[in-house]
Amino acid sequence: MLKNFFYTKSIYLGKEHHVLRYSDSEKYGKEFTPFTIHLRDLIDRGKHHQSLRMAGPHLANFLDYFQEGLKYIDPTKEAINLLYRGYHSYLTSGESSNNKIVVKICESKLSPKVSVGSSNTYHSFITPFLKDRKS
Repeated sequence: MLKNFFYTKSIYLGKEHHVLRYSDSEKYGKEFTPFTIHLRDLIDRGKHHQSLRMAGPHLANFLDYFQEGLKYIDPTKEAINLLYRGYHSYLTSGESSNNKIVVKICESKLSPKVSVGSSNTYHSFITPFLKDRKS
C-alpha cells in the first residue's frame, strides 16, 4: 500500500502502464514524471506486458518507501545511501529491523515482510530505474 503516492493508469503506444502521483496536500495529483518516463522507456524497448505490470507496483513501493524515509533523515549522501540499503530490511524484516530508520518508516508504511527471493524481485526493478536517472 502506498502512503505518499497513488496510481492512475495511462496508455502509451497501446500498452497500459501505471502513472504515479503525489498524494500529499501540497503536490496532490502531480505526476512523478521520472516514473512515467521510465515505464514508457520500457515500452519503447519492447518489454513484455507482464514486466510492465510488475515494474509499476514494485518500483512505486520503493519510491514510496524512499519518500517516507526522507522525512526522517538529513539528506546527506551517506544518509541517502543508508536509506537505500535499508530497503531490503524494510521488505523482509519490517518493524523487527535493526535499522532505526526502517523501524520508523514501518510506523506509517507497513512492510510487506516478503522472502529474500521476493526482495530480489522488488530490487530487480529498482536498479534499471536508478541507472536510467544517471544518464
